[in-house]
Amino acid sequence: MSTNGNGSGNGTATPPLNGYSSIGNGRRRRNQSTRRRNQRRLEEQTELHGLPEYLYDSYERLYNIPRNANSNAQVQPPPLLTDACTGNEITYASFRLRAATLATSLATRNHVSTDDTVAILVESNINVPIVATAAWLLGATVVVLSPQLRTDELYAFLSQQQSPRSFFVSRELLGTAAQLITDLGILDSEARPHIVVFDAHDDDREFQTSRDQQVAGVRGSLWGLEDLYIPRPGEYPAERPPLTLSEAQERTAIIYYSHIVEANNQYDVTAIRLFHENVISHYNSSLRRSPSLPDTTVYSYSSSSTPRSQTPISRTPSAYGVEPFAQLDEYGVPTAPYPIAYSVLRMHQVYRLHRIIFNIFCRGAAYVVAPSFVLAEFVCLVDRYAIQYAELTFSETRRLVDYLQMHSLDQPLPRTDWPLHAINIPEGSTPADHLETASIGSMLSTLRFIYTETECTQTELAPALSRLLPHVEVVRTRFGSYVESPITSRD
Repeated sequence: MSTNGNGSGNGTATPPLNGYSSIGNGRRRRNQSTRRRNQRRLEEQTELHGLPEYLYDSYERLYNIPRNANSNAQVQPPPLLTDACTGNEITYASFRLRAATLATSLATRNHVSTDDTVAILVESNINVPIVATAAWLLGATVVVLSPQLRTDELYAFLSQQQSPRSFFVSRELLGTAAQLITDLGILDSEARPHIVVFDAHDDDREFQTSRDQQVAGVRGSLWGLEDLYIPRPGEYPAERPPLTLSEAQERTAIIYYSHIVEANNQYDVTAIRLFHENVISHYNSSLRRSPSLPDTTVYSYSSSSTPRSQTPISRTPSAYGVEPFAQLDEYGVPTAPYPIAYSVLRMHQVYRLHRIIFNIFCRGAAYVVAPSFVLAEFVCLVDRYAIQYAELTFSETRRLVDYLQMHSLDQPLPRTDWPLHAINIPEGSTPADHLETASIGSMLSTLRFIYTETECTQTELAPALSRLLPHVEVVRTRFGSYVESPITSRD
C-alpha cells in the first residue's frame, strides 16, 4: 500500500500529529489551543494500559505520586530523562502519554501487532525507552542493533528471522536502514517496514531533504518520531488491558545479536532472546540488594501465585552517607529529593536496553543522558545536576582517574576543556565566572557511586579513585547500573 509523506494510505494529506503549523521561513509555530489541549490531556489521563503487569503497577505508582491526596508530600519527581546536550526533558507524564500514543500510531499506521518485531538502530537517544515501551504495549518484541555494524552484518542478523515491521533509526543512519530494507528484499512487498527517524518531523525541511536523497525508494513509509508520539488534537491513545504476570513472562521482550566471522567470511550469528520473565527476575532481585545501593522498589512478584504486596523500603544510608534514591512516606510518596544518575545509555549493547527501562519503571531513577562520555562535560554535568550515581565503563573510569591525577582537584577546569553547554551557572554569574572559581573537586562533590560491569575496575582503579575522591565508591554490578544478579537463561 502506497502512502504519502504524512503517512495517509489514501494519498490525501493528513494534519501533523503534533499540532504545529508551518510558516513561510520553514520554522514551526505551536498553536496555543493545541498546547492547552495537550496539557489537559496530560492531566486527565491517569492510566497506561497494555504493559506487563509487573511494570504497569510500578509505573502507575511513580506517575501518580504527585496526585496522591492522602499524602503531605512536598517533593515532586524530577524529569525522568534529561538530554545533557540540549537540556530537553522527558517527564513521567509525557513519557506515559508518548508511549501510549506511539503504540496507537504503530498499530494503526505501521500495522505492528503482537509477536511482530520493532528494530532500533541508534547510538544513544533519550527517546529509545519510549519506543521500547510502545512496542511492549502492543505485545511486540524490540530488536536492538548496533550502529557500529556494517550493512552486511545487519543483514546477516535480520535475514534469520521475520523482518521488523518498523525501523527506528537516527538521522545519520537513515541511508543504512534504507539499504538494509532493500537487501532484505522487502522493499516492494506488503510487509515493507516503516522507517521512523529520531529527532525528526514532517515539517523539518532537512528531514525532507534527507528523505528525498537517501530513501527515495521507501519515502512513502518514512516518518519522524515527533509525528507519531504526540497525539492529534482531540484524540486519545487506545486503552489496552495490562497483561497478567503469567501472560507476560512467556513473551519475548528484547532480542540482541552477537556474531563471529568464520574462515569463509560467513557470519555465525547468535540471537539472545530476553523474555519478560528474565526482566521479572531483575525486578525480584531488587529486594536482595546491597544496602549501599538505592532502592525504591514498591511491588514484588516471586511467582505467578504470589499476591502483590507493598514491600518495606530500606532507609539505611551507606557507610558513605548516601541516601537511598527516594525517601518514601507510608503512601509511597517521596519526602526527600531524588538523586540523579548519569548514563550514556548504550542501548545497542547486550542487556543495556532492558536495564535502563527496568530502572525507570521499577526504581524511579532520573537520568541525565549524554551521547558520549566526555571528561570535562561529565564534571560539569555532575556539578549542574548534583549527580550522585554514574554508570561508567572500565575505560571511562580509567580516563576519569587519569584526568584527576593530571589536574589538581583544588584548581578549576582548564580553559581548553570548558564545555559551555554543560555548565551550571549560578544566578548573576557568567560562564567564565563560574569556571574560574569552581574547583574540580567541588564540582564533583555530589558524586557518590560509580557503577561498572568489570571486576578490573574495582581491583585496578578503585584504590586510586578512592585517594582522589574518598567520598566515591566503585560498585561492580553484573550488567551495570543497579542490577546485581545475572539474568537467567531460558535456553
